[in-house]
Amino acid sequence: MSGASTGGQNECCSQIKGIGGNDLHDEWDAPGGTEAYKGTVVTDFPNFFILYGPNAATGQHSVIFHSECQINYSYHLLRPVLRGSVDSIMVKPEAQKRDLS
Repeated sequence: MSGASTGGQNECCSQIKGIGGNDLHDEWDAPGGTEAYKGTVVTDFPNFFILYGPNAATGQHSVIFHSECQINYSYHLLRPVLRGSVDSIMVKPEAQKRDLS
């Protein structure tokens, strides 16, 4: 399941909490809809990564290739966290908006 279902239902996301206790289910049901930067990370949800998140599946590429690219991207983002040089990473709201426009 990608986390993005139809009919305003995102049951898989009801236990994912972001900054200030924001619920991913509520965020994705709000005006603006289901969004993720590069289909992988979500504003206000630090250290949260998704494979084949919203707007990720184009149907033009191999699922395996696309998954490998998202895993590689996630690994590069998480490297400073894993090294202990930062506590968390999160996409900036303006970057997420720009990616989706």
